[in-house]
Amino acid sequence: MQTNWQQVNGAWYYFNGSGAMQTGWIQDNGKQYYLESNGVWNPNTTSANNNSRPDGKLLDAFQNEIKTHINNQKENITMTYKSQNSNINEVLNTLVKEYDKAVESNEYLNHNISHTQYSVRGIPGNYTFTVKITYRESKGQTDYVKAQAKSIINSIIKAGMDEHEKVKVIHDYVVKHVSYDTSFQAYTAYEALANRSAVCQGYALLTYQLLKEAGIETHIVTGTGNGQPHAWNQVKIEGKWYHLDTTFDDPIPDVQGRVTYSYYNLSDEQIARNHQWDRNKFAPATTNYANELAKKIQSGSSKTWEYQEISKIIKH
Repeated sequence: MQTNWQQVNGAWYYFNGSGAMQTGWIQDNGKQYYLESNGVWNPNTTSANNNSRPDGKLLDAFQNEIKTHINNQKENITMTYKSQNSNINEVLNTLVKEYDKAVESNEYLNHNISHTQYSVRGIPGNYTFTVKITYRESKGQTDYVKAQAKSIINSIIKAGMDEHEKVKVIHDYVVKHVSYDTSFQAYTAYEALANRSAVCQGYALLTYQLLKEAGIETHIVTGTGNGQPHAWNQVKIEGKWYHLDTTFDDPIPDVQGRVTYSYYNLSDEQIARNHQWDRNKFAPATTNYANELAKKIQSGSSKTWEYQEISKIIKH
C-alpha cells in the first residue's frame, strides 16, 4: 500500500494511511503543504497565520509585476504563470482576482480604466495570461496631471495652513476652475485641467490628486447622486472622515467665480439625502462638520478666525 510521499514522473503526491491520494491542504511533520485537485504538490503555495492560498508565492510575484505594468500604464500585458493547477478556468479566475487587487492599489488609475479584457492559455506549469487595458488618460496625460497638481498645491497652500484650510482652498480651486461637461465626454482630471471641463469623475479625480499632493488622505467614492451614476470624494480631516462633492458644489449653468458649499464635508447621514454608495467599502463619516468647527471655535483655537470664516459659508 502506498503511503505518504510518492514521486511519479517528477511530481510529488501524498497518500494517507489507507493509500488514498490526498488533495488540498495537508500537514506533515509540522509543515503545511498544498496539493492540487489532481494530487500534485504545489511548492509555490504560501501558508501563514491560517491565511493560506494556493500558489501564494507565484501570485505575490504576479501581482507585483502587474502593479509595475499598470503604474506605467501599459496597455497590452502578457505574463507567464507556472501554476500546476490543471483547471484553466480556476487559473483565469485566480489571476483576474489578483489583477483586480493590483489595480485597486492605485486608486487614481483604477478610476481611469475604461475597459479590460483578459485571457489565459497554456498547460499546467506553463500558462500565459494576457490582459488588454484601455485607459482614459495616456501616461503623458497622467504625468501632466501630477505635475500640475504639484504646481497648483505649491501656489494655493500657504505656510501654517492646517487640514481644514487646505481642504477648503482645494475645494474652491476645483469649483472655480472646472465647469461641468454637459456633453458627457470628459471623464478625466487631465480634461478638467487642460480643458477646464469634465463630468463628475473628472472633478473627483482632480480633487483626489490635489488632496493627495497636499498630504490629505482621500478616496474616490462611486455610487449615485440624485439617482444618477456619480463620483465624489471622501476626505479625512484631523482623523475624521467627511464627504466632499466638488461637482454638486459647482451647479449648472457654470457661473465664473461662484463657489457653493452645500456638499462640503458632509456626514454619511447628510449626504445620504440624495447620494447612495456601498458603505461597506468606505470608512463611516459620522461627524457633523459644522458642530466640529463650533467646538474648535469655542475651545479658543489659534485658528478661531479661520474656522469662523468657514462656518459662515458652509450650508448644511
